[in-house]
Amino acid sequence: MGHFPKLKPEEIPQEVREARNARRVHSERARREIEESLPEITTVTIAKAKSGDMRAARLCLDKVLAPAKGERIKITDIDHADPQVAADSVMGYLARGEIDPEQASHCLDAVAKRFDLRVLSQGMAISGEQWMRLMRLREMVRGSPFAALMPSVAIGGGAEASQ
Repeated sequence: MGHFPKLKPEEIPQEVREARNARRVHSERARREIEESLPEITTVTIAKAKSGDMRAARLCLDKVLAPAKGERIKITDIDHADPQVAADSVMGYLARGEIDPEQASHCLDAVAKRFDLRVLSQGMAISGEQWMRLMRLREMVRGSPFAALMPSVAIGGGAEASQ
């Protein structure tokens, strides 16, 4: 199903513009009222949190404590053309404890997707050496939490692809 082309401002019907403006005015009015009552709302919410209301406590903590984000680490060779080299680099960072298993999983997923895109862009034609590297990579992660990241696909033709 196709999308309709975006209308220019002068093509939008008058009743639609009026409805949008009414919503905007209502939202602005509600925001002003909330901002005016913010000290009272904050006091009540903190009091409820102190009395054991977990929703209020979560609201208070979510607004005060920002979600923790891990520091970004630049993994060398993750953009290497050979997926085995890229995966080895990620696994090296994991082995040294520089990234956690979840980060490694995301990185290996990115490496696998990038490899899949390269294979698709080349018309599914990969050399025997590339096939063997893919099989070694699959064998390396078999039985680990990363096994699900390796596709079980048969690329190419012949007996070696059906293994």
